[in-house]
Amino acid sequence: MLKIFKQKSVFVKNVTTLVTGTAISQIINILSTPILTRIYSPGEFAVFQIFYSVAAIISVVATLRFEYAIVAPKEEEEALDIISICFYSSFVIAILSLLILLFWRFKSGNSGNFNSWYFLIPVYVVFAGLMQSLNFLSLRRQSFKLNLAARISSVLATAIGGIGLGMAGLKPAGLIIGNVLGQFTGFIVLLRKIPNVLLRPFHRIANMKETFIRHKNYPLFNAPHALVDTFQDQGITFVLNYYFTANIVSFYGQGFRILKAPIGFIGSSIYQVIYPKFTEMSHQGIDLRSHVKKIYLQLLLLGLPFFTLLWFFATPIFRVFFGEKWAGAGEIAGVMAPWLFLNFIVSPVSCFALIRNKQRKAMMITIIEIILRFSAIIIGGIYGSYMLGFKLLTIAGCGIMIYALIWYYQLSAVPKTEIA
Repeated sequence: MLKIFKQKSVFVKNVTTLVTGTAISQIINILSTPILTRIYSPGEFAVFQIFYSVAAIISVVATLRFEYAIVAPKEEEEALDIISICFYSSFVIAILSLLILLFWRFKSGNSGNFNSWYFLIPVYVVFAGLMQSLNFLSLRRQSFKLNLAARISSVLATAIGGIGLGMAGLKPAGLIIGNVLGQFTGFIVLLRKIPNVLLRPFHRIANMKETFIRHKNYPLFNAPHALVDTFQDQGITFVLNYYFTANIVSFYGQGFRILKAPIGFIGSSIYQVIYPKFTEMSHQGIDLRSHVKKIYLQLLLLGLPFFTLLWFFATPIFRVFFGEKWAGAGEIAGVMAPWLFLNFIVSPVSCFALIRNKQRKAMMITIIEIILRFSAIIIGGIYGSYMLGFKLLTIAGCGIMIYALIWYYQLSAVPKTEIA
């Protein structure tokens, strides 16, 4: 990353720290995945994929997105009030998810559609929400090395848990327990360094209510947007499960995870650094278009070799690294590569929807995207061709991403009211 940004600065050092942590995390993922794909069958991965899809959809709104408000307040006390709001919200959402699971179990009966290990979803939701909240508090305090330690610890615990429990014969539960263990481990690492932040003193209750109201746009607009955004990625699992076999569900999950790795590896790291930085610069009335163009160009050059390689050679790569039975995941990954390449470029600057308070429009764009993507898979299901579905999905996704590239660039300009 130092070569990309071509300058030594606090910004580069912070991005480099986060990218280093994410890079190590991805290396752990890369090294563990070929082992996991040889321990667990595609059918067992399909059970895990459904667990993960449900957990991810619920987790993204566990804190009602208040964690994104943690970096905004000038006063530290208000930021800690937001942490407590996130804490209570995570537990309430987890309880609601348990009720949904009980209803799902009752409706499934003996059909086999429900796995008893899905009852770990509320546990995953609680620790995922709390870990994310403490992660943003750490970002606010610019303790980026702590974020690095938490991320590595989380991924390492997930990998060791999945491999160890799988080798012990606990399948597919090993994959599920490993992921819950990973969220718990990351939460503990963060909490040990910044303790006593989850529960606020009783006299702060009134302040918490005021804080909740002050930042109400996060649960009102950003939370529904995030829910829809996550659902468009993870909800595809349920549509595939309806029209196609469990193997196709696993192939999509594995292919999508590999393609999304650079977005988590570099994109999210840049996002976490530029969000507070660009927020402050925006308050100063600084035009950020030159910064956005630079990010676009750098990510284009950085991602081009990886995504081009997967576009042309994903199938043999998957066959070699993950085993012959996962060649189908490579076929799907190759088709989706252009769409997720554009997503890789767009994702870091999506923070401008929050900075400019354009959550409502961002949510509408996401709703349009989810309609197009689900329609693509449904058309493929009707014609009995999952590859047709993924080709149509990629075309729709590329169109939305090109529009997003233009829109975020426009948002990075100084608003007319500020110019005046």
